[in-house]
Amino acid sequence: MEPLPRLHPDDIETIAARVAALLGASSDKHYLTAKEVSARYGVSTDWVYDHKAELGAVPLGQGRKPRLRYPLVACERFMAERAEQRVTSTQPKPKRRTRRPRKDNGLTAAGNPRLAIPEPIIPVLY
Repeated sequence: MEPLPRLHPDDIETIAARVAALLGASSDKHYLTAKEVSARYGVSTDWVYDHKAELGAVPLGQGRKPRLRYPLVACERFMAERAEQRVTSTQPKPKRRTRRPRKDNGLTAAGNPRLAIPEPIIPVLY
């Protein structure tokens, strides 16, 4: 059997630094829980569950209600697109409609005269 080649310590450090950089750059493999997503983006966990498809939720397991994990990259992408849509939206907010006071013409909505209802008599007990 042939002996293994020996590496110089500087070569080992270079290889280790490169591997660490590659592992650190693969944040697309990082998954968050609904609670972490809600804390990170300032939304409720109900909002996270309602937008699970847009956030790229991955079910863990095959049960009726599997736990969900959300890829960090997909969450960042969706939230960036959402923020961009808010900024580029040029539609003004609709003006709030004010309610006109009702004209009391003595008629019901069907056009019949309103009935005169007398004030209730409250007995005074001594």
